[in-house]
Amino acid sequence: MADFLFHMVANPRRAIWRFMLTAVVVFLLSGCDLFSTREAQAPDAGRSSWDIPRVPRDVLRNITLALAERNDVDYLRSISSDSFSFIADAVTLSNYPELAGWNLTEETRHITQLLSGGVLPSDSILAVVFENIEQTEWPDSAFLQEKYTLLAGVTVPGVAHQMSGTVEFHLVIESEGYWVIRRWVDRRTEGEPTWSDLKALVR
Repeated sequence: MADFLFHMVANPRRAIWRFMLTAVVVFLLSGCDLFSTREAQAPDAGRSSWDIPRVPRDVLRNITLALAERNDVDYLRSISSDSFSFIADAVTLSNYPELAGWNLTEETRHITQLLSGGVLPSDSILAVVFENIEQTEWPDSAFLQEKYTLLAGVTVPGVAHQMSGTVEFHLVIESEGYWVIRRWVDRRTEGEPTWSDLKALVR
């Protein structure tokens, strides 16, 4: 140690290089597997950013991420498995009366179809942005009113690539202990295509 300190004082540059070289040799001889071949990893099973919704707005975050990641399982985790209902925009409902009585079965069929490769190409956009208008929360239920803009590059004829409107989400805490949407009401604004139109044409 005394010799190393002496060389550091007498010729610091040379001593530093010797020290670095010694450290590299020790590192390589220590059995490090930095350059060893790694085992092949399993193919990507799909991204998931879903997080336990501890507050009502977490549900909207989960829906936003599920759509962006095209994850139907995470999307449906935000929907009540007990008594879900979707109330379509009045204009869309008049054109597609079969939207009446939309429940979890219909929602599951819709999201599965939407995220299929034949409807939504892998290089197309799928994104939603929510903007809060009103929020009321009780111990086990909540009401959220939101403006939304939905972008969906689907290949189905007649489906607009941009939709907007206002939604009302009625949320509850289910037996699992986290928030879910029990009732979803869609309303048209300014004559723009709505989320209801997408559900009507992709199901």
